[in-house]
Amino acid sequence: MKFLLRSPFDDRHIETKPLWKQYYEMIILFYSLQYHPAEYYSFRFHHKGVTYRDMLRFVPYSWLLNNVTRHLTPSSWSNLFANKALFNDFARHRSLNVVSDYGIYNKIYGYDLKDHHPLATADDLEHLFRKYNLNRAVIKDLAGMQGKNIFFITGVEAGEEFRFKIKEEWITKNELASLLGKGEFIIQEYLENGPFTATIYPRSINTFRIITFLTNDGNVKILGALLRAGIGHKMVDNYHQGGLVIPIGLESGRMIDYGYNYDCELFTEHPDTRFRFKGVEVPRWKELLQFVEKSARTFPMMRFLSWDIAYTDKGFVILEANSGSVYIYINQLSSNGFADLIRDDLKEIGFDFPYEKLPVPSIGDVFSRTGRLAGNLIGLNR
Repeated sequence: MKFLLRSPFDDRHIETKPLWKQYYEMIILFYSLQYHPAEYYSFRFHHKGVTYRDMLRFVPYSWLLNNVTRHLTPSSWSNLFANKALFNDFARHRSLNVVSDYGIYNKIYGYDLKDHHPLATADDLEHLFRKYNLNRAVIKDLAGMQGKNIFFITGVEAGEEFRFKIKEEWITKNELASLLGKGEFIIQEYLENGPFTATIYPRSINTFRIITFLTNDGNVKILGALLRAGIGHKMVDNYHQGGLVIPIGLESGRMIDYGYNYDCELFTEHPDTRFRFKGVEVPRWKELLQFVEKSARTFPMMRFLSWDIAYTDKGFVILEANSGSVYIYINQLSSNGFADLIRDDLKEIGFDFPYEKLPVPSIGDVFSRTGRLAGNLIGLNR
């Protein structure tokens, strides 16, 4: 990614600080609290009139990762969220509405999740689809991330040779087994969008990404929310795969004026369906937040979580919850930052994030962060 000499967003109508001041503040922020240079722009710190007090509403990713992660998202529980089958089983036994799973395909240990029939060969794939009378299904990398390694089965043909339709191409069961290779894949139900999300973009399951924080007294705070939508005939909504994200106001339940993609291009409407975002109210918004709050209380061991919720024709369905990526999204989902919402909660457990003034770094911090800053700048210029 090229080094950002300006905001990745459209600032043509926004007055910004002089370039020398932007670089000066960027360096000060890095040395004091490890703000990454790219965060300076993505948090709009370069806008004229933004003070250090304003900046301290945004907690830098590195500070969260280095100070909070091991306490509020402990690694001993991380496998539960990394493995889709484990998470769904845990959540299902606690009466949460999650996507249905049929089996795990793997050449060594694969099995049907209902009766433990082997699921390790092409014939086993045919057996599973016949047994559950599946015409459609989604096959995902068991521990996959960022919308990668997902296969959408949109048709099944049981002729002389059992075949599957992926995108617009028909392949045999042997070709599907070869495509999955030696990986670990979970086979899940094929969900349909509800009327609202289908209107925005019908080809992908468009999900709400909602960040929750479980407070010290067991209450749930919603720190941010957005809607993700596919684009360009793609069947995944993940913005690492080109999808759009549209932030949503927590109190109003309304979309803001624009969405954006991974390259920070702004869109006031969906480029395929021409659905305009500004001010659109999400149906059953309060119900969705209550659904997420109930889900968050089910996992008291993970204080920070990001939830992917589908608004389907059958209601709200949890696709997954993430403990790792939560720190990346958490600031992006709030135009005013989230530090003020949880500052007291963090302080009670020993994490005192500054309120008005930047801390003065030690000599050791200066030396260690100088090398890191040089590496960041070199990496951003590549």
